[in-house]
Amino acid sequence: MTTTLTPSANDTIVRGLHRNQANAMVMYQNYKKYHWLTYGPHFRDLHLLFDEHATAVLLMVDELAERSLMVDGSPLVDPAAYLPTSSIIASNGTLTMHAMITDALGNHYTQFARCTPMPPLRPTRTTSERRTSIPDSCKSTRSSAGS
Repeated sequence: MTTTLTPSANDTIVRGLHRNQANAMVMYQNYKKYHWLTYGPHFRDLHLLFDEHATAVLLMVDELAERSLMVDGSPLVDPAAYLPTSSIIASNGTLTMHAMITDALGNHYTQFARCTPMPPLRPTRTTSERRTSIPDSCKSTRSSAGS
């Protein structure tokens, strides 16, 4: 497919698609790690949730790669290129369930909310402290995206 974009604009779009493709692949690996290492009283729910998220982001990898081709670019094809291109940090080492959930939420906000990173969760919260709405830092971005 031939695009009508300037080469500079096209390169910018392809670089963004590469970053998102790499982010999706790193998120997939993180979610599968958390899926396999889930433990504790919420095992079943978190085990299924992490697997569901892993499946969803893996589907995005192919779509993002094909979009690069649609604008006369090439997809990110070398596995070694994913980590340096990604803005998502690959999980490393043994984590507590709280750390896995916090990491997954932070990566989700980084990739999908397009806003400032989510503040760290505190280990304990009262009912009145729980976040029940969209963070202020995300409101303008989400509303402009049609959400």
